[in-house]
Amino acid sequence: MPIGIYEHKKSQGFQKGNQFGKLNTGENNGQWKGDNVGLTALHKHIKKFLIKPNECKNCKKTKIKLDLANISQSYKRDLNDWEWLCRSCHMKKDGRAKELPKRLNNFMKTYTKTKEFRDTMRKSTTQVWKNPILRQKILEARKHRA
Repeated sequence: MPIGIYEHKKSQGFQKGNQFGKLNTGENNGQWKGDNVGLTALHKHIKKFLIKPNECKNCKKTKIKLDLANISQSYKRDLNDWEWLCRSCHMKKDGRAKELPKRLNNFMKTYTKTKEFRDTMRKSTTQVWKNPILRQKILEARKHRA
């Protein structure tokens, strides 16, 4: 196979550290949005440049999954405005840990009104009632309540 431009690019062109790979990145890219970027793209950009440590910056726990957390809540491209936190510390810092019980309660109020929930409960009740031991315990409990 003759060596052409394709072979050259394939072997050298877009490897890290090569000049060809840097031509169309960052602000040189025609689709660069600067600070008007979406949250997903911004997180990808920060993850590319901010080294992930082995421990949570806040509680120093190791061997856990770390989240990339924004410190100022203004979501800038500044690397000093980001930190790696464990999920627990991240939720506490964002204030989501306090909201979680309320959100779960609202979810359960909504979910219990759905057909899916009623069908699941109907099936499980039928299965319990078919079991003679469990049926006997239910009947005994009803007698004691009365």
